Amino acid sequence: MASNGTDPSSEDLLYHVKCEIINYLRDPSGATRDTEILGTYTSLPVAKAAARNALKEWGYIPEVFAVYE
Repeated sequence: MASNGTDPSSEDLLYHVKCEIINYLRDPSGATRDTEILGTYTSLPVAKAAARNALKEWGYIPEVFAVYE
């Protein structure tokens, strides 16, 4: 089903996985951030899996997050 411009279908969507780090030691205001784009996906489940995989590779565990989907 093609989108008519007002109602995007799932095939019209892109999902970006990015990492944004705020280093409060370098900038106490938190205004300076380092951002890295990890990937762009056309499927939300695939994007979520890529994000979870990146967190796992960096040593994060789900328990440290208030929300972990």
